[in-house]
Amino acid sequence: MVGVIRVHFRSAGGQAAALFVLAGTVGLINVVLPGPTGYNRPVVSAINAVGVVVGLVAWFAPWSRWSPRATLALVPVALALLCASDAFGGTPPALYGVYFVVVFAWVGMWHPPGTSIRLAVPAAVLYLLPILSSNVIDEDFIRSVGVVIPVCVILGEIMAATVEKMRQAHDAQEVAAAALATALATDELTGLGNRRKGDQLLESLREGDALMLIDLDRFKVVNDTFGHAEGDRLLTQLGQYLRGALHDRAEVFRYGGDELVLIQRADGQAAGEVAERILHGWRLLNPTTTLSIGIAVHQPGHALAQTFGEADSALYEAKRAGRDRVHVHHADPAPSSTGLRLVQDAG
Repeated sequence: MVGVIRVHFRSAGGQAAALFVLAGTVGLINVVLPGPTGYNRPVVSAINAVGVVVGLVAWFAPWSRWSPRATLALVPVALALLCASDAFGGTPPALYGVYFVVVFAWVGMWHPPGTSIRLAVPAAVLYLLPILSSNVIDEDFIRSVGVVIPVCVILGEIMAATVEKMRQAHDAQEVAAAALATALATDELTGLGNRRKGDQLLESLREGDALMLIDLDRFKVVNDTFGHAEGDRLLTQLGQYLRGALHDRAEVFRYGGDELVLIQRADGQAAGEVAERILHGWRLLNPTTTLSIGIAVHQPGHALAQTFGEADSALYEAKRAGRDRVHVHHADPAPSSTGLRLVQDAG
């Protein structure tokens, strides 16, 4: 509960609500304390009670559903209550201008630069409202508006500019942190996940997930014949192709050399069809060389190393059968002394 209150207090509406409740509560306490009797206690009590009610309503209002500017509707309410309290003698003269400063400080904290400037004229009118509705002209009070309101605007604009810079710095820091995290988990050549990212994905392998090993056929021959620059170009092309062809490219990574790994979540039985589509799309690009894919489905009770070994064996079978094809590893349904064996050539 305390955590919820803290989070809500960090929002514009939540903080404004807290200020309303706090100001109203302080006003009600001052009414019942011994002191001067030259003001209308019942009316001032009612005004402060309204402030508390406004604060409670604002606390539970669905601000997240509305525009951030919606909280500015609380500003005239706060200033109107302040003016009404002052008109009936409920606000000490020394605190009247201070309350205006507090309101503009809140505006500067939660709203963009320029907002305080636009509120200057309405605030000046409300500031003078108690004296305008009175038969007594206080020249010092009237002159004070030329000091209090400019101070409010300056403070609000300084806070708004400062908060805006802090937000920009925070956003830039988050972007930089996200870029660094992406770089640390991305293979520079293919643009896919790197071995670091791959280890995390492999650790998350669950029963029924399919593990697909994708390997370029005769990659060493490509390097020896056309040079390593062509080999790098081919890997880059493959990475671009897979990023565009796969629905969830976050599940594919470069394991090492020319070997890539793709994890098909939950629906391991459909992995063969996915692999065939990958091969077909790759052929349409007329690449320097073809692909071979070995598949194994993670079984209950299997260790990661066992499933990876089965996928690797399936990849070997695909290459042994002529390359440019898919081979799926299946468990032997009949018990035997040789355990699991490789079956079914899907190519």
